[in-house]
Amino acid sequence: MKIIYISALLLLAFIPGTANSQYVWEKMAYYHSTGTAPKDIAGSYQIELNESGGGKLEYTKYGKTNIYEFEAGRKSLKELNRIILSGGVLDADTNELRGSKEFTGLPVYVITMFLDKPEGYKKRKHPVIIIQSDVSDKYRESAFNIYEKLEAIVPKSVWEQAFADAEKNSGR
Repeated sequence: MKIIYISALLLLAFIPGTANSQYVWEKMAYYHSTGTAPKDIAGSYQIELNESGGGKLEYTKYGKTNIYEFEAGRKSLKELNRIILSGGVLDADTNELRGSKEFTGLPVYVITMFLDKPEGYKKRKHPVIIIQSDVSDKYRESAFNIYEKLEAIVPKSVWEQAFADAEKNSGR
């Protein structure tokens, strides 16, 4: 029994990056824009999410913004946290997460994470992490995994309502 216990502890000690972060997020905002796409495709949305799962989708298309509130499921939040922690972005150098700030006309993806920290840890120089679309290669895959999970955390019924309301605003 002792050998199993010690083996389990050693195994947990070598699992990379999932529990090493000294920071946790308490709120995040994700912004996506299609860039300079044709009018019938152009649009943007912002997803705000707090650590307990309360969220809001602001969907803008055809010059009108509609706002929808939702609750993220526990399983989805747990998966989002796993993706964030395994990606290492909470402890990353903020310069590696920022983009070039050049406007290219391509789609834009930006996440702003507001951080909290457990008791006993040093105060972070930057209590906010901003992850932009042209993030460094080191964090690019992690960033896009987070973008995709945040989009998926919004219930399908909320997206469907946003798309339907946008079509009503199209003037067709």
